[in-house]
Amino acid sequence: MNPEHLQMVSRFVMTHGVLGVFVARFIPGLRFLAGPVAGAAGLPALPFVVANTLGALLYVPYAVGIGYAVGAGLGSYLERVRHVVGEVEYIMPAMLIVLGGVLIGWRLWRARHLSGRA
Repeated sequence: MNPEHLQMVSRFVMTHGVLGVFVARFIPGLRFLAGPVAGAAGLPALPFVVANTLGALLYVPYAVGIGYAVGAGLGSYLERVRHVVGEVEYIMPAMLIVLGGVLIGWRLWRARHLSGRA
C-alpha cells in the first residue's frame, strides 16, 4: 500500500459515494479500503451499511460461483493429476529447505567475500 493507491481509493469513494462503496466490493484493493475511506470521507453510517451489505450479498455468491464453475470445469483434470499433487506435497518442503540453505550459504559467502575487499 502506498500513498498514491490510498489517494486513488479516496477519490473513488468520495466521487461515487454509496455507489463507490458498493462497486468497491468487486475490485481487489478497493474492497478492504472502502470502509475506512468512506468513514474518513464522512459518508453517513446507514447508507454505508446498506451499500456494503448489498455489495457483500452479491459479491460472495459471485466469487463462490466462479470458484465452483472453475472446479466443475477442471474437476476431471484435477482428479487425474491428484496423485502428482500428492507427491509434490512431500517434495516441496524438502526443495524449499535445500533452496533456503543454498541462499543462506551464498549470502554468507558473498558477505565474507565482500568484507575481504573492504
